Amino acid sequence: MFRKALTTSLALILAAVMICSCAASPSSPQEDASSSAQSVSGDASGQEEYAPSYPIVADKISVKGVIIGENIDISQPRLVWQKLEEITNIHVDWELISKDALAVFLASNDWPDFFHRT
Repeated sequence: MFRKALTTSLALILAAVMICSCAASPSSPQEDASSSAQSVSGDASGQEEYAPSYPIVADKISVKGVIIGENIDISQPRLVWQKLEEITNIHVDWELISKDALAVFLASNDWPDFFHRT
């Protein structure tokens, strides 16, 4: 009985918070769109708009990525990663870790730059 009452009260509190947070926005959607468009294009002080350019880095760099999964063949690089390397000038050294060995890998404090879970 206590668990049901707790669940019901938490659900009501969550609903009330969601309704209050939506109602607290004083601006209309049109004002939000115009203000976000102004921030993208720059303000009146003459700041220019950011336009990304490729390659991202001038000299080729290498980062370490870990794939968490089973039965994945990383001996041959995937076409999408090859194209991204050509465009961005960033090479990814992949390492495959199983889900079971992930805890040991994380405990070693030799962490990669990013994780990719399949």
